[in-house]
Amino acid sequence: MAYSIPAKTVIDYSPEAMALFPVYAFEWIDNLNFVLKPEDFLQDPAAHVAAAQAAFLAAGWDGDGEIGLLWIPPFTFPLEAVS
Repeated sequence: MAYSIPAKTVIDYSPEAMALFPVYAFEWIDNLNFVLKPEDFLQDPAAHVAAAQAAFLAAGWDGDGEIGLLWIPPFTFPLEAVS
């Protein structure tokens, strides 16, 4: 797959930094072609995936399914922000 910038340069933050990221919920994604594999973007994605898993579990995720990457546009904001 071709990307606009080298895939291995997209994620430039540590797994520890992910603890500061907000957790967003979604209702359903029926086209999984938009969910990308972490190993396509990180040499060794295990620590990043573990950090995401910890955040999702703390937010109430049941732990089912696989963790992948999904681009969230900068104009996305929490639902309560528009209420």
